[in-house]
This record gives sequence, C-alpha cells and structure tokens, in this order.
Amino acid sequence: MGRRRVLIPVAVAVVAGAVVAGFLLARGAPERDAGVAGSTGRPSGTAVPPVDRSRPGWPDELFVNVTAAHLCRIQSTVFPDAATQAAAYAAAPRYPAELTADQVAERVRRLRTDAALSKAVTDRLSATCRPGGA
Repeated sequence: MGRRRVLIPVAVAVVAGAVVAGFLLARGAPERDAGVAGSTGRPSGTAVPPVDRSRPGWPDELFVNVTAAHLCRIQSTVFPDAATQAAAYAAAPRYPAELTADQVAERVRRLRTDAALSKAVTDRLSATCRPGGA
C-alpha cells in the first residue's frame, strides 16, 4: 500500500506536464486514443463515470474522471520497456468535446498548483482503479 501512495502522486505530477505537451501536439489532429501499447483487457476503473453537467464544477469533475481513467489504463498495463511506459504517460488523455482546449489547459496548469484538484485526481484513481480488473 505504501508504494501505491507514492506512485499515484508521482503519476499525477508526470501526467500534468505530459498532458500539456500531448494536448498541444495533438491539437488540430484527429481525435485519437492515448494508445496504451501492450494492454490486454480493460482494467476496472478505466471507464469514465458520467458527470451531471447541470451542477456547478462539472468541468473539474469531468477532467478528474478522464485523467484518472487514463492513469489507471497506464498503471494497469505491463509495458515491454521503460520507453514505452514513458510514452504512455506522456500521451494526453482524450478529453470529451464538452471541455474546450482552454479548459483542459487551465486544469492541467492547476494540477501543479491546486492541491484540491490534484487530490481529486489522486482520490478518484485510488477509489476506482483496480489493475487487472480485480
């Protein structure tokens, strides 16, 4: 359990930077999946839970859910080498069209400075991700 407590915040920090880079690189490109190579099956926790868009704060909730599902897919995958794993972390999740590019970029920046948003991603990942579908 201690190892997981260390890996999750590190993963969130890595994704914060990687999402910006990946998002900017993918901007204008056709929508594509983050492409987790070597994945077998779909681990529990990778489905993005629905968000009530009538509630205030729904963009944050949607961002948290998509980011946590992305991290879960990566953490649940056995990679052939470290470079492939690093590439998976560097790939930006595919955010739904309801979140504009500016909204995503603003939340990615906030991951570095907003403890509550970072904790929300970490908590969602801890609560929903069950590698191996357990």
